[in-house]
Amino acid sequence: MQITPLGLYEFLTLPFGLKGAPATFQRLVDQLLRGMESFAVAYIDDICVFSQTWEDHVSQVRQVLDRLQGAGLTVKAEKCKVGMAEVSYLGHRVGNGRLKPEPAKVEVIRDWPTPHPEKQVQAFIGMAGYY
Repeated sequence: MQITPLGLYEFLTLPFGLKGAPATFQRLVDQLLRGMESFAVAYIDDICVFSQTWEDHVSQVRQVLDRLQGAGLTVKAEKCKVGMAEVSYLGHRVGNGRLKPEPAKVEVIRDWPTPHPEKQVQAFIGMAGYY
């Protein structure tokens, strides 16, 4: 957006496409999934559908795919995981009604060498603080 003496100028479309605009893409996906919050959440292009039964899961995945298709978006089948009891999602293990830290991430923190200079201590606190 640019304000000039002649008025306000702003792009009507993204000048560099959606790949360069994660916040805009997140808003788009959030709008597409509106009304499905009870069974679908998204972080940028990772959409997680959670269900109580297999029949519900099939129906809810279909609803999400229909919305994506209606918006002209596609998914890569080889990146999709359907019917998983537990998945890795944003550094956590999610499933069976539980949210747990990813074991490999916890292991890295546990095995971290003792930090000495202040910068190393700050780096460790930043990483460990996430969990």
